[in-house]
Amino acid sequence: MSRPMRHLASVTIAVATVCLLAPLTPAQAHPGKTGSETVATVFDHATATYPVGAPFCDFPIERTYDGDFHARTTTYTDGSVVVHEWVSGLTYTLTNPANGRTLQSALGGTEDLTYAPDGTLLTDEIKGNNINFTAPGVGRLTGYVGHLRQVTLPDGTTTIDISTHNESDSIFTEACAYLS
Repeated sequence: MSRPMRHLASVTIAVATVCLLAPLTPAQAHPGKTGSETVATVFDHATATYPVGAPFCDFPIERTYDGDFHARTTTYTDGSVVVHEWVSGLTYTLTNPANGRTLQSALGGTEDLTYAPDGTLLTDEIKGNNINFTAPGVGRLTGYVGHLRQVTLPDGTTTIDISTHNESDSIFTEACAYLS
């Protein structure tokens, strides 16, 4: 596809999404599949340490993943790519090693990323429980839960055309206060 046609296709998809027109079916949005591949990653107590300081905490925090992460990548004949991601039994745990306090969230839901033929991210759509930390006696502390769709416009800016999220700007503000 020529560069002007790719640009026109990107503009058309972005405008249709932003204007909340009827959603395109996969057959309408893409002329045909050239291939699809699914990859699973198993996390078995995969632990890393977040560095001290912004945007994290003023003390080290250990982050641990347990469970399965899946991604199916589908490539279409026009060169566009859709990545569909989901988890199975995946937990995300933050621990303050100095005092042993922890926060844990079971993760669920999906994320769909649509890329233009040139690799530009067109849409990022998250549905479900991305992170939802609760604490005994406190209830919900912080997280990212709901339905969010971000659209990259032809000028490169990003807009949010669906946001039913119950989320904070950063999970670390509340998480660090609880873990300290």
